Order: sequence, then C-alpha cells, then structure tokens
Amino acid sequence: MPESPSSNMASKQYCPKCESFNLKRLQRGYFKRVILKRPIAYICRECHTEVSELEIMKNEVREVPLFISYG
Repeated sequence: MPESPSSNMASKQYCPKCESFNLKRLQRGYFKRVILKRPIAYICRECHTEVSELEIMKNEVREVPLFISYG
C-alpha cells in the first residue's frame, strides 16, 4: 500500500494561466460537436479562462495538493 493517500496523485489537468486544478469540462451540444467539430475544452473556475484539451496535454505533470489530512 502506498505511503500517500490515493487523492494525492500526479496530474496534467491544471490551468496553465493560474495553475489551479479547479477545471470543469464544457458541455458541447450536437451542433458544436458534430457540425462545427469543436474540440474538447475546459473552463477554469478560478480565473474563468477557457483551456483546450491540447493546451492541457502540453502541461508538465504536477502533484495534486492533498486537501484532506489523514491522521
């Protein structure tokens, strides 16, 4: 069993502008997804920046902060 809890993982999914892990995937309707072929995008809840999936893939891997302490 690992020393650190499972909630303390490495991830690339953070905002490149403010480096917050608070991202939400934007919902695309049929028109945007099929007809316009709009790529998958996320919005940062901290700085309200729209981030594409390609930008997230360019991020370096960082450790997600541990919010719950086990003691």
